Amino acid sequence: GWGPRIIQLATRRLLSAGSVRRVAAYIKTENVASQRAFVRAGYSFTVESSCSGFPAVVYVFDRADLTKLAPPLVEAAL
Repeated sequence: GWGPRIIQLATRRLLSAGSVRRVAAYIKTENVASQRAFVRAGYSFTVESSCSGFPAVVYVFDRADLTKLAPPLVEAAL
């Protein structure tokens, strides 16, 4: 689906800003579809946590991993 590609494009944009070194995604534990999309986008699971009082899992993507991303398709349109 489009989810992982959109996540990759947003991640590339954030990490290209210069001062951002890591992007962290806090995903509700029961949202398995989002977890899969972030894994397909190259994110790695790090820890179980909470966000706004809800159980969550944290996935991260480091700037050093940018080479793992697929080349941008239409990033200029964002």
